Amino acid sequence: PFVPGGLKSSAQTKSSEYTKSVVPKAQCGPGERAESGLQGQTTSAERFSSAGAQPVNCNLELVGKFDSDGAKMDFTTLDSCGYLSVGVVPGQAHRGIAVVDASNRGRLQTTTYLDSQAMLNPNESLEAHAGRKLLVGVENTPKGPAAFDVYDIADCRHPALKASLAVTGFKGHAGRFTSDGRTYYGTSGTYNDPYVNEDGFIAVDVSDPAHPKVIHRWRAPKEVPPHDISISADGTRAYIGILGHPLRVQTDVHREANGMAI
Repeated sequence: PFVPGGLKSSAQTKSSEYTKSVVPKAQCGPGERAESGLQGQTTSAERFSSAGAQPVNCNLELVGKFDSDGAKMDFTTLDSCGYLSVGVVPGQAHRGIAVVDASNRGRLQTTTYLDSQAMLNPNESLEAHAGRKLLVGVENTPKGPAAFDVYDIADCRHPALKASLAVTGFKGHAGRFTSDGRTYYGTSGTYNDPYVNEDGFIAVDVSDPAHPKVIHRWRAPKEVPPHDISISADGTRAYIGILGHPLRVQTDVHREANGMAI
């Protein structure tokens, strides 16, 4: 924080891991455009003017691109590979998850498409774990059960399906691994749906990728409809983004408020 008179704040006078990693201001190249606000921020005036439509390209250079059948909701990476959800649209050439080999940054290539049940519509649940070399996703389906798919991605370019688990009374939305990659937490994010039991989240044991199993279900109270989730490094806390919206009407079923639950 800035302190009047040029004095340093208490945080600035102490040596910490945060102050050691302060990034210097970027120096843009010729003809490049940066945000006019605090570095990394666009001002309100820019956003609501014609300048907002102009690209920001300070120190950005396109070195390669992948033209797909579209994109839907989620993307994750491992090693030199990217996993892009292209969804399911009538008439498209491919569906599911595009596996993109980016080892040659100037020539991105698709090696395969994953079209198992969960990968057709994983919403925001697609997640790769670098240590365990696993890729998982939970199906976002209007009618259960939801599929939970586990892939071995030791060879990131050629994922191998290890298991597909049917999770009854659940509609996948988002999810995250624990730091050790042995448990996956998936949120439902669905309320007032006759096909699901309105679970807040499920915990899936993936210690044996070939035999995943649901080990816990947490039913969220109505005032805490989950959206996304993050698990603490020691695995003892779940941080849940509340599925709020300032324009929603507050009812007995939907009492959403923006915020976080722990």
